[in-house]
Amino acid sequence: MSIRKSTKILILLLLAFSIHATAQRSLSYSIDQMSDNRFHAICEDSMGFIWIGTENGLNRFDGYRFYHFFHDDSDSLSLCSNYVKSLFLDNDGRLWVGTGRGVQYMNPGEKTFHTVKLSDNVMPYVYQLSQLSDGKIWVVTSGYGIHRIDPASPDTGENMTAINSQAGVNGMFRAILEDRSGIIWLGTPLGVIRYEPSTEQQSWFMPDIINRDITGLHMDSKGDIYITTNRHLYKFHSKTGDLESITPPEELWEITHSFMDGSDNLSLSIRGKGLIVLNHSTNELQRPDAGSIERILDNLDVSVMYNDKVGNKWVGCFLSQLMLFTENDSRNSLSYRQFSDYREPISGSVTALTVDHNGNLWIGYNNNTLTKMAPDGKIILKGSPNSLANSLFSDSKNRIWVGLFYGGLSLLRQRSGHLENIVRNEIASISSIAEDLQGRIYFSELGDGFSRLDPTDMSVTHYTAIAKHIEGQWLSNVWIYSMTVDTHNRLWIGHENGIDCFDIERGVFIKLNDIKKVIGTSKSCRTILADSNGLIWFGTNRGLFMYDIDRAFVQEFNVENDMTSDDIRGIVEDNSGNIWVSTKMGFNRIDPGTYTVNRFFSDEKAYNNVSAFDSRTGAVYFASNYGITTFDPEHISSGSTLNKVLITGLYLKDRRMTFDMTSGGKHISDKPFIMTDRLNLAY
Repeated sequence: MSIRKSTKILILLLLAFSIHATAQRSLSYSIDQMSDNRFHAICEDSMGFIWIGTENGLNRFDGYRFYHFFHDDSDSLSLCSNYVKSLFLDNDGRLWVGTGRGVQYMNPGEKTFHTVKLSDNVMPYVYQLSQLSDGKIWVVTSGYGIHRIDPASPDTGENMTAINSQAGVNGMFRAILEDRSGIIWLGTPLGVIRYEPSTEQQSWFMPDIINRDITGLHMDSKGDIYITTNRHLYKFHSKTGDLESITPPEELWEITHSFMDGSDNLSLSIRGKGLIVLNHSTNELQRPDAGSIERILDNLDVSVMYNDKVGNKWVGCFLSQLMLFTENDSRNSLSYRQFSDYREPISGSVTALTVDHNGNLWIGYNNNTLTKMAPDGKIILKGSPNSLANSLFSDSKNRIWVGLFYGGLSLLRQRSGHLENIVRNEIASISSIAEDLQGRIYFSELGDGFSRLDPTDMSVTHYTAIAKHIEGQWLSNVWIYSMTVDTHNRLWIGHENGIDCFDIERGVFIKLNDIKKVIGTSKSCRTILADSNGLIWFGTNRGLFMYDIDRAFVQEFNVENDMTSDDIRGIVEDNSGNIWVSTKMGFNRIDPGTYTVNRFFSDEKAYNNVSAFDSRTGAVYFASNYGITTFDPEHISSGSTLNKVLITGLYLKDRRMTFDMTSGGKHISDKPFIMTDRLNLAY
């Protein structure tokens, strides 16, 4: 190819893109620049850098590029967990980081993270960080209560025993807010607690009305308090003491997040359906005006919104896009940048997938629709509305079990698509479902361990704390993402801190020193497969691991041995025994006998943790936040299709060169450019 000609074409393309970007007021950046697109927190530091917390690392944006920060087992000053849930900048310019395994801080100008030692050496999942009027950093955790850190001695934290002793909460907190009178409001899965610091007295706030999982606490400029649950919005009028219920339209269903900016604008994120806003003049929740920021976000899961110091609005859409909105003063119009792997809005991210005994797909979407689809892609049935499936599982009796986001475990009536609730759970999401050799159903409750259901009498046994090994082994983390049962009736569990294995017959956890030593506690295990040869495959955010428990042998697969990415999303086994693995960047085929890895790419690069295999048809299914990729492994070629690059012309300093010219005293090539594979250039 001609380098000079190519340069001209590139410039023309860039100019064309710039013109397009100006007209559309948008720029698109690849998700590959960020560590992940599961966004949880955004914060601006004292230097003006934007920090973005995800489920797989922390990102810093300097206005030009993203820098990634991850946990490193060999570095005590790295992140203590790659799962970053909360970020906060205190009055002294320290950046506080709440992770899935504790809280850390970064001093201004540093690039290292200091871990705070909390009471009893706990390393909890941190929901929120906030600096209250006492100057202390308050840490809101899930399962370990409220802690408080003095910025003057930030390396240790204090357990707020007066708050954490509240019966029924079990240390589960969601949000914190201090009102103008100094009362501290605490959101829990069961409602709101008000705490008076001077007397250390606490009480439930209107428990007969507000008794559901709290998703947000906010205070406006008048001092009024806004409380959001997963179904309602409440406004507490501070002057009169009245509580007003503002309920969104029923068809909108679940509120996942709420956001209030400095101008008292309140937005609620509805799962899979974008945002609704509060009209303060009518006190009604309504769809945003056309052309507004909120309407641009229709059909997306908005998980975080943040206004920086100059008025830009940053919006993270879970499993989708990071957007930057800016006000254009000269045109009084809105412009935005997308940091995303897609150029168009996403509608209907796949959250769950299974194949029934007839080979039909049952698909859960984040827009609350459960859909039945034929293998050829034809929609057969749209099931129950408001049935947001977090997990789907087809058991040996051809029953389909549905794990819901904040709804519990249900059975799917396959003819009608309706759900029959079996186990109610308004607090935790059912993240994974498995079946043992006796036909009993295991389901993980995210943040609360796992349970076993006996379908014969529908009895339920909870296994968070009661199943212990005689030598002290127990479930090492309650944030479970994946479970599977092998042929020896062992339940394999993937969670935020790695893996565990539960011996179902004996009712104890098994020591796994060999595999745990390799995986460690820094890798989050999101998917597990027990293959037909008795091998266990663990997909983590830092590589794929094959485990032969009989030989105590571990084989690691990562980008260094040809995997498309270390961020593993889905694992299935085909009828030939090959292992197919989807990642953040394409998918892979692995021969378990030779450990040979073949890489494959499609237009759909960023897959999620949803996958399935149909043994009847041999079809593999990998899901993403844009749809489902399916293929027959028998029709996938192993041959390389890399094309040879042909050089048709060469320019140096705008001078056209021929192969027999010299550079540095040597001929540039001994053959015409189109025939050579080597150039000699002096530099």
